[in-house]
Amino acid sequence: MSLNWLLVPQYQKLSNGYFLNHDNLVLANTEEKQKLIFYFIAQQTPEKLSKDDYEKFTQDRAAILDLRQLTFVFGVGALTVGYASQQAYIRSAFIRRPVINSVAFGSALLLALSASWSLSWILFEPHYVTSSKVVSELGKKYNFSIFDFALAKKEAHLKQLRRELTNDSQNVSHA
Repeated sequence: MSLNWLLVPQYQKLSNGYFLNHDNLVLANTEEKQKLIFYFIAQQTPEKLSKDDYEKFTQDRAAILDLRQLTFVFGVGALTVGYASQQAYIRSAFIRRPVINSVAFGSALLLALSASWSLSWILFEPHYVTSSKVVSELGKKYNFSIFDFALAKKEAHLKQLRRELTNDSQNVSHA
């Protein structure tokens, strides 16, 4: 059984700038505000950017943010495997019940990797927005206002609702 119906809509709300709201922008200075608004619009409503600029943004994000995420996830996976292999109880019990222990260990490893993927996104995304030269450069180029942000927020929310309704209707039709 897949938990996509529960996890995907919730994960979406923690990533891609979806969590930004007007309260965050009030506290930011002008330069940070430009970066935050640009990042939100680039992630949630990319059709407002030119094709070249959006491609430049996605390449920069993939080169920096995704690489950090993969490094963090592989590090957590290596630590999990290393920790489990050092436990005397696990080694002795593993010999007696290899199939059950392999399934349990695989499930624990999968859980650790998925949790570290979500955690890495939450940890590294704000740092990427504040330190990326491409986000800063494109934020100054487009100079979106708070009104553009409000409109993009509304459009992103409608896209999210459409995605959830479409997903629900597909799940009902396959049931």
